Amino acid sequence: MPMQTLLLIAVALFSGLLMTRLFDKFRMPDVTAYLVTGVLIGPCVLGRLGIPCLGFNTFEQVDSLGCGPGLHCLCHRP
Repeated sequence: MPMQTLLLIAVALFSGLLMTRLFDKFRMPDVTAYLVTGVLIGPCVLGRLGIPCLGFNTFEQVDSLGCGPGLHCLCHRP
């Protein structure tokens, strides 16, 4: 597993933990925080900025995590 993939996983987990702290103040479940974090750091939001290691910039990076083929986002344009 390349170092960049490990860094992306670490950023995703750390971001999720930070969001759970924020969502606890609003008494929302942790699952909601992780889902919102996934949307924010995915290729549809932060990925559009194109900053390396600040989220998943391409769908290939998401697919490299072993989530399986055929992952599509509403903003995915081939």
